[in-house]
Amino acid sequence: MTMNGSVLITGGTRRLGFAMARKSLDMGYNVILHYRSDRREAETWLRKHPEFRPRVTFIQSELTDHPERLFNAAYSISRKLVGLVNNASIFTPGDISNTAHYRKTLEINCQVPLKLTIAFWSRIKKGWIINITDAHVRPASRKWQNYRISKRVLQRLTYRLALALSPCIRVNAIAPGAMLPARGSDKREFAGLARQIPLQRTGDIGSLLKAYEYLVTAEYVTGQTLYVDGGWHLV
Repeated sequence: MTMNGSVLITGGTRRLGFAMARKSLDMGYNVILHYRSDRREAETWLRKHPEFRPRVTFIQSELTDHPERLFNAAYSISRKLVGLVNNASIFTPGDISNTAHYRKTLEINCQVPLKLTIAFWSRIKKGWIINITDAHVRPASRKWQNYRISKRVLQRLTYRLALALSPCIRVNAIAPGAMLPARGSDKREFAGLARQIPLQRTGDIGSLLKAYEYLVTAEYVTGQTLYVDGGWHLV
């Protein structure tokens, strides 16, 4: 298989992040997977698929501790970095009256992707960046206010950065809908979300990965957000 370079994925060892990591491997990339504390899902899969192990590198890092250091570590592993996936996110309830939570949520969900993007741009002459936003952030919600604000900001950053970093770096976003229930959440409540979604069903990872592959390979596409949500953002 021809190698196409390496991809750095934040929060890349579980759930959607690791699904995109596996897709990247299938596409011929090496992957550098950032994680904060848990890499068991990725390690379990690699034990079952040892042929991929030489193409996977892990970096443990607290993202709030100078994210530029994470990029520098990844760049020292592979000078052939071509892609960055800003997937790591904080998803906890809180509204703007909780200023500490507001600052932390914006730091992880907006400031860290911005700093990694700038670091990527400073070293990489030609490549692509994909930000993982969220399809269901437009409706007002006091419970998830800070999270929704942060993801809307990340989406706007995607547009601005696509213009600022062109023509060298393409910047796009994927906005997933109801793909996986949050850990510890009620699975019946998650399934019930289908009633709110125009296509009347929750999402599938396959559709997300098709969107991912499209944005990686479509070399004339930048500044776009692909909603993979069954139309949930329309309601």
